[in-house]
This record gives sequence, structure tokens and C-alpha cells, in this order.
Amino acid sequence: MSVLATLPAIPSYVVLIRFEPTAESDYPAYRLVNDEEKRSMAALFDEVKANTEGIYIVDLTGKSFCGTMRLGHLIKLQQALRTSGRILRIAADHKELLDVFRLTRLNTIMCVSNSLAEAVADALRPI
Repeated sequence: MSVLATLPAIPSYVVLIRFEPTAESDYPAYRLVNDEEKRSMAALFDEVKANTEGIYIVDLTGKSFCGTMRLGHLIKLQQALRTSGRILRIAADHKELLDVFRLTRLNTIMCVSNSLAEAVADALRPI
């Protein structure tokens, strides 16, 4: 069963970002971004600045490692979102990756959830 099939209905203002394709066939719901390509990341940052109402969730589920370049991109993405009063939401399900967010204290500036379903539910929860 597809991961996205288990999620609540995702409104159009919620943007799910995946840096690497998965074996699943639910790509239309994801905004796939090649974070090793400057042009792709620049386009994402431009979109974040233009879309001041959107909610951004980065799906890192299934990943047990996050390199320094990707962490840097996540920090820049959080900074771009913070300028309009928003918080980046991260979905990560591997203990090793969750430990990286905890040890670097990135979990204090980003909302880190244990699953994609939890991150989406948190994003849709009324304030």
C-alpha cells in the first residue's frame, strides 16, 4: 500500500518535498527536488519566498543518513520559511537520523515527526 494512501487528504497549500525518489509510485503528490543541483534548490527557495502561505514538509522517511550539505539546505529552507512566520516540518523515521536532529538541536527550530502521517497531521492541526 502507498504511503500517501494512508495519509489524510492533503490540501493544495501543503507541499511534500522529497530529495530522492523512492520505489513508490506516488510521485505526483511529492515535489521532487535534487538537492545536489544548485538550480533545483534555488527554484525551491524562490517558491518558498513567493508562496507565503504554503506549508512545507520534507519527507526523509526511509533515510538513516543526512549529509552536511542536506542539513545545510534544511537550515536555509527553515530560515526562508521563518521570515514569514512558518516552521519547516520534517518526517524522519530512523533512529540514527532522529539522533542527528536531536544532537545538532535542529529539532528546536524545525518540527521533527516520527512519520510522514504525523508530520501531515501536525501541519494540518489548527493553531
